[in-house]
Amino acid sequence: MHLAFLLPMLAACTQSVETEGPYPAILPEYEDYRSSGTGQQGERMNPFSLPDQNGDGLDYRQLLGYVTVVDVGAIWCAPCQESAATAQALQDALGDQAWVLQILVQDASSGPPGSDDGAQWADQFGLDLPVLADTLQENMALWQITAWPTVFVIAPDGEILVRSDGALPDDEVLIIARDALDEYAGDLRP
Repeated sequence: MHLAFLLPMLAACTQSVETEGPYPAILPEYEDYRSSGTGQQGERMNPFSLPDQNGDGLDYRQLLGYVTVVDVGAIWCAPCQESAATAQALQDALGDQAWVLQILVQDASSGPPGSDDGAQWADQFGLDLPVLADTLQENMALWQITAWPTVFVIAPDGEILVRSDGALPDDEVLIIARDALDEYAGDLRP
């Protein structure tokens, strides 16, 4: 089925969440950040706004200025669980100039995740990093997620440097993210 006609509508949709909380402010130069891409390598990441495991809202624009690793997964997916088990170590290795996010797009029965699924996932895997629940499954459709997990490594300006449809070994993610930290050192937030 060809869904290209839906992409502009989906690009305009984001869950409405308040963005107060532990995340950095949106920098003025990124207030008007937009993208109508489909989550492919070389495109700019679509902005999204999702609730985290603590009920705080995260707007993707808050992370512009950082290297960001986005790991999109499903609760039922064994490789996603393996990735979650090492996500905190990846965040710790990258330090405070990068963010690692887990975005859940399906629950245990392949339906939309509930607001409490993020908290349960974070507890299960000992995660102190953002675990976001795409409760409307907007991003799964927009990014054309067909493999689990799907991993994005994103430059500080929002460009998708790498998209991996399927598990990407942590050592590869770490090398790619560290290379991005080096390459974009002048573009990183202080």
